[in-house]
Amino acid sequence: MSFLKMDSNQNLQIEKEEWLSEARLMAKAYNESYDEAKELKRLARRDRNGDGIVTADEFEQIQAPQSDPAARLISSF
Repeated sequence: MSFLKMDSNQNLQIEKEEWLSEARLMAKAYNESYDEAKELKRLARRDRNGDGIVTADEFEQIQAPQSDPAARLISSF
């Protein structure tokens, strides 16, 4: 998922409602159940500084953890 697609209001941050909205859409697209409590936990794990939003930097860490050499290589393209 692209950061810019999730950031529906284009303020370069993914707020809780944007995260949950995307989670609902993904659940529907994959015919899976939506669990808001689970999604809030996922958001909290990815929100590195605990401010309630996911920044572009935090999102990049989600997509390509720096400890994974293959992810670093892929993200360099």
